[in-house]
Amino acid sequence: MPVKLSDLEFAFMYQDAAHMEMDAGVWIDRETEKFLYRYEEGAVDDPEPLPDDIDENPRYLPLPTRHDLDLGRPLALEFVDEFLPQEYEEIHDTLRRRGGWHRFKNRLDDAGLLKKWYEYQEQRSREALIEWCELNGIAVEDDTAKPE
Repeated sequence: MPVKLSDLEFAFMYQDAAHMEMDAGVWIDRETEKFLYRYEEGAVDDPEPLPDDIDENPRYLPLPTRHDLDLGRPLALEFVDEFLPQEYEEIHDTLRRRGGWHRFKNRLDDAGLLKKWYEYQEQRSREALIEWCELNGIAVEDDTAKPE
C-alpha cells in the first residue's frame, strides 16, 4: 500500500524540524510503509516504542531533511536566479552570513515574492520527496489534490 503524500509531507516537516534533536526523527518501515516517529523526550506522553534495531536494520529508512535533498540554500539561489537574477550575487553572499535567511525573506517580501517563494519551496520539496521515495522503492499516493 502506498504512503499518502500528505502523511509524507507531514513526516518530512517533522523530520526537518527535529533533525537538530539527537533523540528525534522519522523512519519509514519498508514492509508496512508506516511512519515511525522518535520524539524528543517529554514531547509525547506515551510514545509508541520503536524497534530496538531501527538505526541498523535496512527495513527502517530514515527520512531525509531539507539539507539532504538540497532544499536549503541551493533551492533559494535557484529561485533567485529565476525571479531576481540581478540580485543573485548579493543574495548569495547574504545567505552565507548569520541571519541570512531572515534577510533573504525580508528581501523577497520587499519584492512581493515571499508568497511565490513559499509556493516554489513547497512544490520543489514535494517533487524531491516523491523522487526520493521512488529511488527507495516507496510508492506514493497523491491525496493532496484540491477539489475543483
